[in-house]
Amino acid sequence: MTIVTQVEQLAEDALPQVRAANWVFRVIFGVVVAVAIGAAFWGILIRPGQMAVKVAQSKVDTSLAQASGDIATGAIPQINDAARQKVEVDVQVQKGQIDVRQAPDAGVAVHGVADALRRNLCLYDDLYRADPGCQPVHEDPAGVGPAGSDAGGATGADRR
Repeated sequence: MTIVTQVEQLAEDALPQVRAANWVFRVIFGVVVAVAIGAAFWGILIRPGQMAVKVAQSKVDTSLAQASGDIATGAIPQINDAARQKVEVDVQVQKGQIDVRQAPDAGVAVHGVADALRRNLCLYDDLYRADPGCQPVHEDPAGVGPAGSDAGGATGADRR
């Protein structure tokens, strides 16, 4: 005699209407047993695997975050150094432009070269764009022709 038949016999002795509902008892008992087996299977076999995957994933995330932080920490001085060098170069370029503009013969015009220089400064130099002398260049950028040859022409000293 199995445990199921013993439980059925006890239930039939206690309540006579159980005899009619014998199949309901077997179905309920089967469902309870199936749920218990499923819970045991999940708890013993599946859950530890899921926990191992979560632990491994958290270790990977931690190591990636640490590596990213290390890379960023190493890159910051290089970025700062590059920005400092750019500022130094910009300052040197501006000083050079100021020195050229303030040279003693900066206002002396040499035919062709002066036109090309003025056109270039008016079109590409931020400091000269607002100069009133650049108005013709802004109205017709192609109107100021390319520099011609200075051979045989008057020099700055001759024009004074």
